[in-house]
Amino acid sequence: MEVPATVPPRRSFLRRILMGILFTVLSLLLLLVVIAAFFNKQVSQQLVAEINKNLKTELRVGDASLSLLSSFPAASINLSQVRLKDALGGQLLVAEELSFRFDFLSLFGDDLKIHSFQLRDGAIRIMVNRAGKSNTDILKEDNSKKPAAESTLRLALEKAELKNVAVLYDNIPTRQTAEMLVNQASAGGNFSAQQFRLSSQANIKIYRLDSDSSRYLSGVDLFYDAILAVDLKRGAYALQNADLTLGGNTFKVEGIAVAKPEGTDLNFKLVSQDGDISMISNLLPGAYHEYFKVFQSSGNYTCSGTIKGRLSKTETPAIGFDVALRDGKVTSEKLQSPLRNVSFNARYNARPDGSGEFELANFKGDFGGQPLSMSLKVNQLEDPIVDFRANGVLPLDAAYGLFDNELITAGDGLLRINSLTLQGRYADMTSMRRISQVNAAGEIQFDNAALTYNKVPLLAETGLLRLEDNQFQLDSF
Repeated sequence: MEVPATVPPRRSFLRRILMGILFTVLSLLLLLVVIAAFFNKQVSQQLVAEINKNLKTELRVGDASLSLLSSFPAASINLSQVRLKDALGGQLLVAEELSFRFDFLSLFGDDLKIHSFQLRDGAIRIMVNRAGKSNTDILKEDNSKKPAAESTLRLALEKAELKNVAVLYDNIPTRQTAEMLVNQASAGGNFSAQQFRLSSQANIKIYRLDSDSSRYLSGVDLFYDAILAVDLKRGAYALQNADLTLGGNTFKVEGIAVAKPEGTDLNFKLVSQDGDISMISNLLPGAYHEYFKVFQSSGNYTCSGTIKGRLSKTETPAIGFDVALRDGKVTSEKLQSPLRNVSFNARYNARPDGSGEFELANFKGDFGGQPLSMSLKVNQLEDPIVDFRANGVLPLDAAYGLFDNELITAGDGLLRINSLTLQGRYADMTSMRRISQVNAAGEIQFDNAALTYNKVPLLAETGLLRLEDNQFQLDSF
């Protein structure tokens, strides 16, 4: 009788394979740990020293470590508690971590080929002082005749990334400051080439953007996704395909920036792809922005803009925007009833000399079933000169929120407006002491007009207020 050959159980065979895989993985991890420990101090110190060779100032770090696991199969050098001095004696960069990634195999070669870096949890402060000197002038000029082969560090950057980095900008000659938080931003391309395509995306929160004494874009979110054609020899950066979203308005952007010794020449055009009249509030400074930012619209909306001119330590480009709405509806928490059948044209210009103007023209709409038309022109935005004109009917049950006073909680009746004009400085309009300097004309008729102020109802059943040559005449009130 023949004895059948024994066949190893299938479970035993799988166990051996799994144990083999586990052993291989553990051996690889152990090998990486040993290699990292061997090269750690040598490579980390080499990187910091090589960076400082090219700086007029100094890069300091609290700790530097080599990791072969966190970004495997690439290796990374992680610098913590980073401090980079600027050219004016302050700090240009402060960060919790700055990481550089490079090819693992270059550890065993003659040089390190760094292909990307990431800056995380930090702040960058850029400033231009009264003399026009920038604190970013920290790189040494490359006058060395030493062959490049003598350097053991080679930059072949393909990606740069920022995460949770505050950016502060202060330009004293142009009286411009900015404060923003880069939640995330990345740029990818062959940075070591003279000509390459750069892909970049960003998510940024703008806390403030100040020009002269006016504040813009406070609390606005900015997103972009762009592809640029970069020509380093010409210093040219051409936008080929860019989408920019600013405060809920999305634009297609095209144009070019050319870097020159005296500054950067900009020529860009923006065309709206999606958005509403909240863009108008983004163009307006300070208190105007806060008042109008809660207005939204639907309808046939168009918006286009241009940025053209030189950006330098002492110059800014001209900025212009045109906004239009046709057959639209305007809603807001300040309106108890929407404006319907709205049409208007709006224009904004900011000039290189710091002056600017805003104009809202041919505004027409139905408010609570009543017709309303008006225009507004504001010159010298830093010290506004206002020219306001209105005709139509204001139904107070729908419009009492426009007074922007929390003590006014209800309204009723009508204010009939006939050829009302207000002309003068905005500062004079808001001061009882200087109100006489404002030119006012027109008529306001009360038709059972009522407001509830501090829980007390106030009623004007009839009456006519005439304004002429700054004289107020009240009839039948």
